[in-house]
Amino acid sequence: MGFAAIKRHNPYTAELYTIGVRKEYHRRGAGKRLLNACEEWCRGEGLVCLTVKTLDGSADYPPYNGTRAFYRRQGFIPLEVFPTFWDEENPCPFLAKML
Repeated sequence: MGFAAIKRHNPYTAELYTIGVRKEYHRRGAGKRLLNACEEWCRGEGLVCLTVKTLDGSADYPPYNGTRAFYRRQGFIPLEVFPTFWDEENPCPFLAKML
């Protein structure tokens, strides 16, 4: 169905380092269940914020439109865009969600 990995940055914050769901499970709740499990683990560890990085809409790469929409639906808010985090063709928005 899918997978997720969390990277803990400090006593307060972790990053949803990667999450992937097989295409046939998109829009069927699999990603939400994975994210919920990650959030539950983070809360159990006493973390208060979960962050994620993805590809910004200014890169005009349609497959990531759904990715950004998913994060918005799950309560992540954009904090900042790093235009050269990866490279100039792949600007990186930094999103966060309070747990």
